[in-house]
Amino acid sequence: KIMKPTFKTTALAILVSLGATACLSNSDNSPAKPTPVQPQNSSDAPAITVATPEGYNYEEASKTSNGTKWRTVDLNNTASDNNPSGSNERFGINIVGSDSLVAGTLDLNDISGNKLGSHEGKKTINNKEVTYDVVNLPYASYGMVTTEVEPDPMVRASESKAHVKYVLYYGGFYLPQSDSVSSGHADSNSSKLITYEGNVKAMVKDYQGEVITYNKNDGVIKLTLDWTGYDSGLTKEIDFTGEMSSKLLGRTMKLKNDFISYQDYHKVRGDVVADNTDIKGKFNLEFYGSDFVGETTIYSNPRSVNGDLGSIDGKKISSYEAVFGGQRQP
Repeated sequence: KIMKPTFKTTALAILVSLGATACLSNSDNSPAKPTPVQPQNSSDAPAITVATPEGYNYEEASKTSNGTKWRTVDLNNTASDNNPSGSNERFGINIVGSDSLVAGTLDLNDISGNKLGSHEGKKTINNKEVTYDVVNLPYASYGMVTTEVEPDPMVRASESKAHVKYVLYYGGFYLPQSDSVSSGHADSNSSKLITYEGNVKAMVKDYQGEVITYNKNDGVIKLTLDWTGYDSGLTKEIDFTGEMSSKLLGRTMKLKNDFISYQDYHKVRGDVVADNTDIKGKFNLEFYGSDFVGETTIYSNPRSVNGDLGSIDGKKISSYEAVFGGQRQP
C-alpha cells in the first residue's frame, strides 16, 4: 500500500562516477584512455512504446501554465525545486545527488524533436560531448546521460584512470486542474483497479563504484492501485502492489509499501524485495497525469546467504541502480 508524501516534483537521478576501463596506465605513464561501457539490450524485454492520449499536444503538455519548458535536465545540478510559491503546480527534471556532469542543460524537447517515445544520441554541450538515452511520456520523462571526465589531478598519473560519469534522471509535470486524471480515478463509477506498465533502464556497479554495464531496456515494471476499500468508505487508504523484472539481475522483484492515502498517493516510497532471498532495496515513484516515473537502488548483501546480487563478466555486483517509467493501461 502507499503512503503519499507531499507531491513534490523531483527528478530521480543517480550519478555514478566510474572508471570505464580496467586496464592499467600506459608505459609512458599517461592516463588510461576511457572505454565507455557498452549498453546491453534485453532480448526478452518488450520494446519501449508510448501511447499518445486522445487530443494530446506535445508542445502544450511540455510547458507549465506560465510557458516554462519543464523537459530540461540541468547537467550542472544547480537547479532548485521547481515549485512556484502559492502554486500547486509541480514540474521539473532534476538530478538526484550533489554531483554534476557538465555545465549546461540538456533540452529533452530538442533532442527528441518534440516527440514522445524513446530517443538516443550524442550532443555537444559547452564543448563537451554527452551521450543521452531518454523516454518521453506524455506528462513525464526519464533516462540517462553520460560523458567522459578528466582523471583526478591529485592521483599520480601512473595510477589514475580516466572516468565516465553516468546520470539517471526522472521527472514530470502536474497541474492541479487535472487532479482526477492524475489520480487515474475520477469518481466512484471509475474502475476500482488502476493498472500501469512501463520499462526499466538500469546499471550495475562493482565494489570500486565503477559501472560494469548499463542496460537501456532492462525489464518491465507493473503497478496496481486498488480503490475498492476507499470507494466503499471503509478506509482512507489505497492498496498498492508492484513488481519489476531485471535482465541484469536475472530476477523479478516486488515493490512494497504499507499503505497509501488518497491525499498522498501521488508519490510512493517503499522497499524492493525478491522472494526467497535477502536482497532488499528502496524505490521512489511519482504519478504525473496518466504516467508514472521513478527510481530504485538495490545493494548486494554478501554477508547474507541469499543476499548476493551475483556477477557479470567476472565482476561482483555491489549495487543495482535504475530509473523507470510507464503509463496507465486501458
